[in-house]
Amino acid sequence: MTAANIPLYSDPIPWQHTGLQPISLCQLMDYFGSHDFMKAIRDVYGYELELKRRCEEMGDWKTELPEWEDKETNDLLDRVRKSFDPNDFPHTFRVSTRVYSSANSKCTYQELYMRVVALREAMEDELRGRKLVLVPGLKAEYCDREDLFGDRVVSAFPSAVKDIKEAGNCYAVDLNTACVFHSMRVLEKGLTALAKAVGAAYTSENWGRILERIEAKIAEMEKISIKTNPAKLADLQFYGEAATEFKYFKNAWRNHVVHSSVRYDQEDALKIMNHVRDFMQHLSLQLSE
Repeated sequence: MTAANIPLYSDPIPWQHTGLQPISLCQLMDYFGSHDFMKAIRDVYGYELELKRRCEEMGDWKTELPEWEDKETNDLLDRVRKSFDPNDFPHTFRVSTRVYSSANSKCTYQELYMRVVALREAMEDELRGRKLVLVPGLKAEYCDREDLFGDRVVSAFPSAVKDIKEAGNCYAVDLNTACVFHSMRVLEKGLTALAKAVGAAYTSENWGRILERIEAKIAEMEKISIKTNPAKLADLQFYGEAATEFKYFKNAWRNHVVHSSVRYDQEDALKIMNHVRDFMQHLSLQLSE
């Protein structure tokens, strides 16, 4: 294998079986051999035009193909199959098989021409069926980033990493309401840590009840600390301010994105995600899982 034939990316892209998976344009072109796709289509189209030209010269579409035509057609089909892998492009493979059967039996220029046209259309249709999502250059920094909220948040709240990454990916591909949803899921990790820090029970109940228990615990601890441990008051102030911020998140966005049909646009999603990022960075100063 020459250096020119060695792929840059040896790992397969599981595009048939998974959802959003950001990859670079270079990686995509290399894995799928996009230049080979276009060359194969051009070759088939060129052959299609050549068949048409020969028939027009002879004035009879129903002339039987000469035997030497077999090799030319078969060479073309070999190139098509090398570019359009049968496992990835089964329809193109089936149509190319029909072309092969026609070319290697007694057939006319018209019959072969019609099958070659069908082959080109099959190749184009299967390529059109591969839907890709383009991430605009200005949003590339949000894409596929586990550290989007900063290393300190990753270290303090490792279980939030997946939702942080998905929040960024959703924003990058204009799924703005989903971005807000995943941002709220990131906040859940912070709320759990806050409840743990003050000794409040955390269950799957709504945020309102959890925050009531947290605030009650903080008030109880403040009464004790004023008499026995004044140094603890700074921590309690931090917890109290965090609880107030969580109430703001709950009323402004969390309840709406979870329980109603509210939709968010790009500007809203970025503002909310950045707000969550800043707050989680603040929490990570004193809280962790």
